[in-house]
Amino acid sequence: ESRRSNPVGAARDYEAALKLDPRYADAINLAAIRSMQGQSAAAIDLLDQAIAVDRRNPLAFYNRGYAEFALKQYDKAIADYSSAIELEPRMGLAYNNRALSRAIAGSDLVAALADSDQALKLLPLNLEVRDTRGFIFLKLGDPALALAEYNAALTIDPNRALSLYGRGLARIRMGDAAGKGDQEAALTINPE
Repeated sequence: ESRRSNPVGAARDYEAALKLDPRYADAINLAAIRSMQGQSAAAIDLLDQAIAVDRRNPLAFYNRGYAEFALKQYDKAIADYSSAIELEPRMGLAYNNRALSRAIAGSDLVAALADSDQALKLLPLNLEVRDTRGFIFLKLGDPALALAEYNAALTIDPNRALSLYGRGLARIRMGDAAGKGDQEAALTINPE
């Protein structure tokens, strides 16, 4: 049985490995499982240990940033995504997540857009990147550019709830009543 299909079994394996060798690199993998289980604080503790062992692992910083984001610790997430990017400049998702963290925190929308531009260069087909860009453009007050980003995502996946909802917001801000229909469709696909 693979670790992907059985995260509980995988977590037990990683915990056993860490008991044998607390410096074991699988702390990062166990942390990812803890994040998926909604245990972000436990994930951060494991990643703190992994980073103490090896400060040159970009995935440890990326995963810690992800867990911090889940806890709404945006400044910490931004710092960890920055560390991941410094160690691995081609980590497109780190650019995307740092852009989203910056946009949500409202700390630096120009830097968020620059991160988003880099994420798009590295991951031109990634729908999360398109959604982040749309969100940034909405925050910048440019619903037309936001609409273009959401439409690009919906061209690839017409049932993507987040993109539909974002497109609805952009349309509404542009005075287009069809935006309500987009939002209703998004909520039908994913009520959350």
